[in-house]
Amino acid sequence: MDEQPRKRGRPSKAEIEAREVKERSKTVICMNCGCQNQNNFYKSHNPFNKYYNKIPYCKDCIKGEMWSYFLKKYGNNEQLALHGLLRSLNMPYIQSVYLASLKNINNPNAMISTSRADNPDAENSAESMLVSAYMKNYNSFYTQNKYGDTYLESEGVNDILNLADSEPHLTIKRKRTMVDDSVRDEEKYEYIDYDADELIDKWGEFDDAMLKKLELEYLDWKDKIGDCIKEKSTDIMVKQVCYLTVKVQDKRARDESVEDEMKELRAILKDSGLLEKQQNQDIEATKIGMTIRDIEQFRPIKDTLPELVDVDHYGEIIDTFIGAMSRTMGKTNEFTEKFDELYKDYTIDIVEGAGDYTDGRDETDNNS
Repeated sequence: MDEQPRKRGRPSKAEIEAREVKERSKTVICMNCGCQNQNNFYKSHNPFNKYYNKIPYCKDCIKGEMWSYFLKKYGNNEQLALHGLLRSLNMPYIQSVYLASLKNINNPNAMISTSRADNPDAENSAESMLVSAYMKNYNSFYTQNKYGDTYLESEGVNDILNLADSEPHLTIKRKRTMVDDSVRDEEKYEYIDYDADELIDKWGEFDDAMLKKLELEYLDWKDKIGDCIKEKSTDIMVKQVCYLTVKVQDKRARDESVEDEMKELRAILKDSGLLEKQQNQDIEATKIGMTIRDIEQFRPIKDTLPELVDVDHYGEIIDTFIGAMSRTMGKTNEFTEKFDELYKDYTIDIVEGAGDYTDGRDETDNNS
């Protein structure tokens, strides 16, 4: 008996098996720890993860190392930490999902809460309950509530408390150079905004106060040695000097001995050549200052000769243009006076002498 033809659009058994084999061959690997347990990955709706349809970080890394990183970054503020985590994963932050997740973890009868009580080491551990609840709610109601796929499709980001203030930045107050006593106090300082992450990359994991001290020292050296600081070797040595200088300041504030630090600081300054660079910069600045002083005192700049002030007569063009416009508007001012003076030899009075002419049409009429 011939095999019945299968219905159009329905895959055959062989096609289903081939598809299953292909799906099993897709082995996503965690980009952080290398985990290959396919049950340890969250589902992803991001169109740029469509091959695996999974977030390329395992659940353990997301709820462990990554979650801890953002908690620390945002001072244990879980809402801000969750927002930062989702943004890094290119997942949407949904305010309603966040609020629903809070209810889940605070409800003793909720599945996510009881699983933690039964097994503290399970997926829903104390440190990651909010992450687990959010992922579960987001994926469960993704189709029903038509949630977005990426962070750009977030909803309710403006409802996150203190989000604007949490963006990592530092403002450094620095006294301006070459400011005399006549300047008001509020104008004697400049305020420089920095990205906190950039300063951490530059100096290391220090608190805000330490980062500000280090950067102020660096800016001071930058003023003293100029463009030399752009050299890699000079930049490294300046940073080391800044570290030691701030360390000396802190130890002195605690009334501690700084003998060792000062010895090391003197050695670095001697070996690095920073003092010579500073002296050269000072000499160059002195040369420029002395040159300007000499010109002002001994060879002052003379006034321009009158015949060379405006050889192309641009001033006259401007005066006559404004004068003409003023006359058009019925106004009399210094520009109209200049206009009249400049064009008096070219002015014709069409009224004067009009009686000397006869109307040609009248003469024609008389002769006819």
